Amino acid sequence: MDKQLKRIQKSKELLLVQGVKKLQIIGFTNVTMHNILTDETYRIYFLSFLKNRSISKTDDEINAIKELKSFIAKLLKM
Repeated sequence: MDKQLKRIQKSKELLLVQGVKKLQIIGFTNVTMHNILTDETYRIYFLSFLKNRSISKTDDEINAIKELKSFIAKLLKM
């Protein structure tokens, strides 16, 4: 179980890195790993990025996406 949690955490980190790169490409040059989940605008765009993932996913990546989407949804409700 611990190995699975580590793989999911690694998937989350990779998704965050990819999200930062994607947001920078579309013009959000100040986005970083540290503020992609704290800035409301960045969160919304990152959520869109997660929803539009079309690359074949592993079970760990699917779980990581679900967890990140759930976390962002909770933050947006605040």
